[in-house]
Amino acid sequence: MRRLSLLRVLRVGGLALWWRRAAEPIPAPAPPVHAEPEVTEPREPAYYPPLDQLNSPQQTVQHDLKILRDLFIDYQITVKDPSGNPAGTHEEIVAALQGRNRARLAFLPAQHPTLNNQGQLIDRWGTPYFFHALSGTRMEIRSAGPDKKMYTDDDALLGSPPSRP
Repeated sequence: MRRLSLLRVLRVGGLALWWRRAAEPIPAPAPPVHAEPEVTEPREPAYYPPLDQLNSPQQTVQHDLKILRDLFIDYQITVKDPSGNPAGTHEEIVAALQGRNRARLAFLPAQHPTLNNQGQLIDRWGTPYFFHALSGTRMEIRSAGPDKKMYTDDDALLGSPPSRP
């Protein structure tokens, strides 16, 4: 009889605990964590001051190419995009430099003397630069030169250093 009473007490106690726990609200699940943030408009400027020297009459075209190479290196370090350099067409690369990147940082302002009406970065002769991604961290940059024709003898060419700093 004693054993039966003890079983009843345990059963009633277990039922009371279950009832109390069932009455507590269940917390809502945490929202899913996305691997990459949504790319939106720029949130803060990360302007790259050496761009003000681009196409300067006191400098050379090789100096201009080095400014652009260093801009891409700065982009890689600051944006921390797993793919490295911005990719795509010339306009897509410029858009990434203007803040349409995962960090939403703008290195190049929307209005800059080295941008033409199509939003392309132009060399000192008014021809858009040619960007060719050699890898995620290496970018070849080409200026058409004074004859304004790509792939001729007067082109200026600069590849990125072999590895990221």
